[in-house]
Amino acid sequence: MHKQEERFTKIYVFDLNPGNDDITKEFIMGKLSRIMKNISLYQYFVIVSHSSLKVLKKIINDAKINLGYIVSDCGARIYNISTKKIIYEKHIERNDILGISHCLMMSDFLQLISIANNEFIYSFDPMNEYIFSKMHYINCNIISAYNKFKEILEKNSVYSFLCFQKNTLEFNQKFNNFSNVSSDWNVNISKLSESCFAISHKDVNKYNAVLKIMESKKISNFQDVYYYGINSIDIDCYNGFKNHLISVSAYYEAKNFSNSIYTVSYDAILNELSISLKNSVKSSNRKKNVFMNPNALINNSNEKTFNLKDLQEQEEK
Repeated sequence: MHKQEERFTKIYVFDLNPGNDDITKEFIMGKLSRIMKNISLYQYFVIVSHSSLKVLKKIINDAKINLGYIVSDCGARIYNISTKKIIYEKHIERNDILGISHCLMMSDFLQLISIANNEFIYSFDPMNEYIFSKMHYINCNIISAYNKFKEILEKNSVYSFLCFQKNTLEFNQKFNNFSNVSSDWNVNISKLSESCFAISHKDVNKYNAVLKIMESKKISNFQDVYYYGINSIDIDCYNGFKNHLISVSAYYEAKNFSNSIYTVSYDAILNELSISLKNSVKSSNRKKNVFMNPNALINNSNEKTFNLKDLQEQEEK
């Protein structure tokens, strides 16, 4: 093990949705990027996301982070930031890809497909493609001709689909219809919001990917893993890593998991992590974890409980 890593005894996991709005971009490229960079100097650091590796690598490069790991495509790929190598990958089975895409197309879902070194969009609606490419964190290649689109799918490994429905009123029915058909394919389907879901291979998920990193670093105590749902959460990670903290920015997933998930504001998480980082730098024994754990952070912050009834009443107003 590298001398710099001998004192590394904890893993900090940040579950991100790089997203399609300016607020999310500001979150990720602002204070959080600086915190991630500092954590990478003193402890193991992991970004997990349903987004593509291309998007997440850009976040890391912009933040000038040189140590740590990226788990992309809902767990389908693990990327070592320091060696710039993919250490695990599992693509969707080739005999399923065209069937999935065709079914999505027939339901008029916009498809953001993640392949080996890129990602691209397909939709019957050119305007929908254009708007989404402008909103997304990285402008994507837009494929309008279905034959070309089909050829790309056949020639490349596909790690994940992100699927969007512009008409949210129709989303649930179309999503349910697709979920019923999906039993024919070897895939996992994760609902991410009121108008979006992700598809990846059935054998991959974010939780198992973090377990692989734990194993490689010989960290077996789950209390040494700190899971932060910054603006996205995964139910397996939430249940598996009891040292967890969810921000209110992860509203869509949180309300689907439980009527009562304790969360704190995004700024509270970053402010407390910043303080903990300063204490860590001053600590003479770097092996002793001085980062504030999630339970302490909840106790020191204003709590908010996701209560579906209250949220529904707010939405109706």
